[in-house]
Amino acid sequence: MAETALWEWLKPFCPQGHYTRVENGEAGPGTPDVYYRLPMTSGWIELKDARHPKSKIPFPNEKVGLHLSQRIWIREEVTLGGLVWIVARVGKGILFIPGAQADRFNGASIDRLIQMSALAFTMQEKAPIHLIYAALTGQI
Repeated sequence: MAETALWEWLKPFCPQGHYTRVENGEAGPGTPDVYYRLPMTSGWIELKDARHPKSKIPFPNEKVGLHLSQRIWIREEVTLGGLVWIVARVGKGILFIPGAQADRFNGASIDRLIQMSALAFTMQEKAPIHLIYAALTGQI
């Protein structure tokens, strides 16, 4: 599943709002994949899909993890109070990792990624819509 397919899978479980899939060639270096606006809040989602989900370290480097420009963009946004989520798929697992963890994302083991997550579930489970809402609105 590529990042586009990950978004198509995730989108029906997101709360009603305005979501814009950003084409990074147009938006500038490091800009996350999805901008969203919900009542009283807005934020960004960076989508990551592990190419080798059975690897102990699914995002070993910038080539398959977060690029330097993405880490800088996320760090600056979070520092200014912005809400950014790294939504990563590893195998059948979906992880919502706070943007504040961006500099620790590359090279992290699966166990460490789960520890960094504010929300983790599998694609076989019914997606916890109320928890996704809580994440996207900054409540968790």
